[in-house]
Amino acid sequence: MRIRLKRSVDIQVPPETVFQLVMDLEKRIRLNPNVDEVSVEPENKGPVRVGTVFHVRLKSHGQIIDYRCRLSALEPGRLLEITSLTGRPFGMRVRVEPVPGGARLTHEEWLAFEYEEPPRSEAGSVLGKLAQVLANGLSGQAAEDRLYQTARFEEELDLQLKQWLKATKADLEKSAGTARPSP
Repeated sequence: MRIRLKRSVDIQVPPETVFQLVMDLEKRIRLNPNVDEVSVEPENKGPVRVGTVFHVRLKSHGQIIDYRCRLSALEPGRLLEITSLTGRPFGMRVRVEPVPGGARLTHEEWLAFEYEEPPRSEAGSVLGKLAQVLANGLSGQAAEDRLYQTARFEEELDLQLKQWLKATKADLEKSAGTARPSP
């Protein structure tokens, strides 16, 4: 299964300022309210460019996550794209565009994942297990379970992405002195 999310936020700071933050992967990831700790290390010395590989280690919801990713596209001031080099395929594309009064930050993510069968009562024999698989297939239960799990996962990721963009906007506007008080 694959999930693709895309969200945007308008920020009242110049596009160059927004893109500076986009290029600072560690700081940007730290702004994600669901991340407790993070370190981002390029594997090679030198300027960051297409092909640069990063080792990312973060802690989210008490779980340590380690992965490697590669900078797969870069248009300075405009676009950054990262793809995973790990077992679970994912990617992130961040675009910055000028808008009246500031910049639009668009964050797009995709994630491939495997469906996990919900626990079911154990049928005793091989024939019983086969009958259960057939019954699930004929009833559409497995397909329904897959759709439900995918929808729940997508909702959770969408909420996290919205929170991350909100925190990014608040940080940039506060730093620039353009933040408005909340109503």
